[in-house]
Amino acid sequence: MSTDDSKRRNRPQKSCQPCRVGKLRCNRELPCSECVKRGREPACEYARQAQESMAYRSQARAMRQKLDKLEQVVKSLRENGSTTDAVPSTELQTVESRPSLPTPDHDSVTPPPPVPQGRLRITLNEETFVGPTHWESIVNDIAEVRAHLENDPEANESPDGILNNESSPGDGDAVTAPDLFFHGRSAYSVDDMIALLPSKAVCDRLVAAWFNSMDNFKHIVHIPTFQWQYSQFWKNPSGVAPVWLALLFNLLALGAQYLSKTPAQDDASQPGAQLHDLAAHAIILADYARPKMYILEALILYVRYGQMKSDESQLKLWLTLGLVTRLSTRMGLFRDPRTFEGLSPFVAEMRRRIWHCICYMDVLFSYQIGLISVIKGLPANTAPPSNLNDSDFGPESADLPVARPMSKHTNVTYIIILGELTNIFAEAVTLSNAPTPPSDAEAGKICARLHKLGAEIPDHLRMRPLDESFGDPPSLIMERLRLDLVYTKTTCVLHRRHLRTDRYYDRRKCTEAADRILKLHALMDEAVQPTGQLESCHYQEIRDCMDCFLLADIITGVELSYAHRKPTTTADECYSQERLERMRDSLRKSCDIWKRWTFAPRKARRAAFAMREMLDKHALGNKPTDDVSSANTNGVSRDVGSSDQTRSETAQSDAWLDNSVQAMEFGNGLNMEMPDPSLLDGIFDTTFDDQGMDWNMWDTVMNTGEVQDPNMIAFEPQDLQSFVLPNIE
Repeated sequence: MSTDDSKRRNRPQKSCQPCRVGKLRCNRELPCSECVKRGREPACEYARQAQESMAYRSQARAMRQKLDKLEQVVKSLRENGSTTDAVPSTELQTVESRPSLPTPDHDSVTPPPPVPQGRLRITLNEETFVGPTHWESIVNDIAEVRAHLENDPEANESPDGILNNESSPGDGDAVTAPDLFFHGRSAYSVDDMIALLPSKAVCDRLVAAWFNSMDNFKHIVHIPTFQWQYSQFWKNPSGVAPVWLALLFNLLALGAQYLSKTPAQDDASQPGAQLHDLAAHAIILADYARPKMYILEALILYVRYGQMKSDESQLKLWLTLGLVTRLSTRMGLFRDPRTFEGLSPFVAEMRRRIWHCICYMDVLFSYQIGLISVIKGLPANTAPPSNLNDSDFGPESADLPVARPMSKHTNVTYIIILGELTNIFAEAVTLSNAPTPPSDAEAGKICARLHKLGAEIPDHLRMRPLDESFGDPPSLIMERLRLDLVYTKTTCVLHRRHLRTDRYYDRRKCTEAADRILKLHALMDEAVQPTGQLESCHYQEIRDCMDCFLLADIITGVELSYAHRKPTTTADECYSQERLERMRDSLRKSCDIWKRWTFAPRKARRAAFAMREMLDKHALGNKPTDDVSSANTNGVSRDVGSSDQTRSETAQSDAWLDNSVQAMEFGNGLNMEMPDPSLLDGIFDTTFDDQGMDWNMWDTVMNTGEVQDPNMIAFEPQDLQSFVLPNIE
């Protein structure tokens, strides 16, 4: 007996396959009691006898050896196929001796062969996808090999024995191997974690809190299916799979966060912190490196909770999100499910929703740390989710119903449009980060697509004044606001590289978009006040919009600074005194709002107060000198960005808040201390010119978004030369 065979356990498997995978106690009947209890009698099958199993494995190993040889041949042909020397002369003779095929008529068109899409394999323990160039996809058309691969019992076994009853130390034993992503190692078994669950009454409340929130990620969980699984869980908690338990713990942690009205000052006091830690243990126990159903949902919600922490590192979240994107590609989510056989309509639609969510998160988190989206480089063809409510389909659906028109609001209508806007925003960010300046044609194409999509937004999701929204629920108002912010932020990103240049048309488009964002900032501040139409909004739903407001603050400050030092003729409306006064007033009011928003992250408030100090110190916006400077528009005439006047003035002048309005309170409020101003030391050197400004350090300290190039967007160094951060208490 070989060494490999001596290490293999020859004891026959006495448990049925479902009980063996789920670590359940099997009574060895057919069907067994556990399968009867769960309604899966057809799946109750037992392994073959040991002799048959060993003989089969021997055949499978022999077949895999043949596959190794086949793989080498395929690689050799692929590498040398372009040269005639790689083909033996006998082969050439054989090819040449074949009778020639009849030449088709010119009118008959031979359809191109179907493009290979790769191979998706789903088992009880894992979902894996390989591309069309991988050997598993190449041999998929060989009937004999495919049959052996699909029936090989080793394919459904964990190589580490983690999910194997017979090779594991015992039922429910914890995984003790160190883990890189989730705090070292799992210290709990499934039974331990179930014992740490809150009571059912508390869990019910936490689950309801998350599903009733305005969270952008609710659509990845199918509510009717989760409701049924949740009910079954409480009937038999010990039979739960670790991956579903991870999903539950993350959902409970988010529910606890949404029930809290005040962000915690430290991680230890975060609502649901213990539940969040238990979710990490459950993710490890589920062996997340072998992706399976619900693992992506659990990881997405795990990252979402981290985003809601008071001052969670965006870089750490981005790194964890990298794990999510890798697993999603491993599961083949970037390929539309219609290219794979055997997927139910329900599973296919949920895969589209999850991929849609991952793309959105990757773009958002990458932008927040100053990078471009990584996942956008994949050759993805996954279609957007269908405009359907959760009640329109389920696991039992034989076919998906026809999608509702976008004019009919569902629980994913807003998500679909947000995803399309985010895709265009990602292209704008990529263009802005190009190593060479993009051409006007490239920017114009993105602007045209943005304008076209803006015109296609359904009327019920277009931004409108609050006095025209009395009968609308807060969730609908927030959806309108978020879509408008993403649309307008994209316009800012497209044109902001022209700030501090003579491209007056582009500068005006950028500053007009920034001014609109500042108006929306004031509009939101008014609406979230007590008795306001968005009073019920959670602070996290407001924090999700803050990167837009900070971007608008900075753009406005840069333009005011540039106008203060580069006067123009009175005929130039871009720098008219009236316009400068409006910009200065908008920026002051925005800074006042930041002072009242004590729930804002510390770094965001620090950046806002730096802007206010710069504004006060230099009185930006005062009438410039009378010197005349040349104006060169370089012939720019393209119509892009937020040019639709019907949407540009939704917040009326009476919506502005007076500075005497009392600070908004959530719960008992939050008294946040200002970080040490010495953190800003070293940002500016003694030369105080564009080349002397360390913009990377500025963005690291302020955490306001992309790493800035002083030629794209910048404060004038003189504006920041000697300010002192004010006390914000």
